[in-house]
Order: sequence, then C-alpha cells, then structure tokens
Amino acid sequence: DRYDTSARLAKELVRLTGYSDRAIVASGENFPDALTASSIAAKDDVPVLLVKSASVPDYIDKAMKDMGIKKTILVGGNNSIGKNIESELRAEYRIAGNNRYETAKLVSRYGYKNPKKIFLTTGESFADALVSSGLAAMENAPIQLINPKNNSDNYMDFTNKENIEEIIVLGGERSVPERIVEFFINIK
Repeated sequence: DRYDTSARLAKELVRLTGYSDRAIVASGENFPDALTASSIAAKDDVPVLLVKSASVPDYIDKAMKDMGIKKTILVGGNNSIGKNIESELRAEYRIAGNNRYETAKLVSRYGYKNPKKIFLTTGESFADALVSSGLAAMENAPIQLINPKNNSDNYMDFTNKENIEEIIVLGGERSVPERIVEFFINIK
C-alpha cells in the first residue's frame, strides 16, 4: 500500500544519501500537501512519509525507528494529520494553512527564501504537480497550487515577488486558465 511504499522509498533515499535524522510527513489520504512538500523534500534530500489522519501506520513507525528519524515537519492541518499523532511523529514544526492553496504558499515560504522561479499548477488534481516536483527541486523553485475556479484561493508569497524572474505554468487552459496566469504575471 501507499504507506509501505513511502516507508520503502524513504529507506532507499536514506541508503543513497546517508541522511536520516529528519523527514517530512504528509497525509496519505489526500494528495495536495504531499505534492507541495515534495519539492522541498527533494531539494533537501529528506524523505516524505505518508500517514493516516488519526494514526501512524506500522510501516511508517518502523521506518522512522530504523532510519533514526529524530524530527519531522508535518505538512497539512489537523484534519490531514491529527494532533493526537504529533508526538508519535516527533513533530518539530507544522506547516498548515486554511486550505491546500495557502498551505502550498506556506511550504514555499518555508523551503524557498528568495526563489527566482515559481511553478504554478492546479490544486484540483495531482498529475501536473506530481511530474514537476523533481524539476522544481532542481530549479530551486517552489510549487504553488492554484484554484482554477476561484482567484481568491490563489495565494502567492508577495514578500518575495520582486525576486521572481520566471513563472512556469504546468498544465493546459483547463488546469490553469489564462486569467489566472495573467493575475500572477500582473502582480509580479
């Protein structure tokens, strides 16, 4: 299952990098938080472990012990990763907004201090963000999820907007409508 897969991949990453005292934890029940966290995890060679909202699967608990994970960063609110499992996850910090779009903005702020590029993709489905996470990490660029239906949900960390030189749009017109691309270009 997905929890066993995330544990196995985490162990393989640690085997390849030798780095194992931290991990990022996200929900295995919903995709957005794990996707936005994937670029900072890849950038920092930190594994992503998936959990259930109210419990830590045995695979994950064993993997954390085997790898010597001392601290984790939780990505997602209390509905995604319950407060009742924070101590079991050795949570040091939680990144969570009011919704997936704000959480993506906060992940960007946490992981990328002065990005020159930003990747925009829909937060309504996973495919475009999934295939972009490795490239985003290589480009030292955050992934910002956008809501193609509602501009009010489209967050961008405006404190660093003057540093952004390139906006990379992932997906077609249905995923990222032209009006939203123009919105981001015009506020830049």
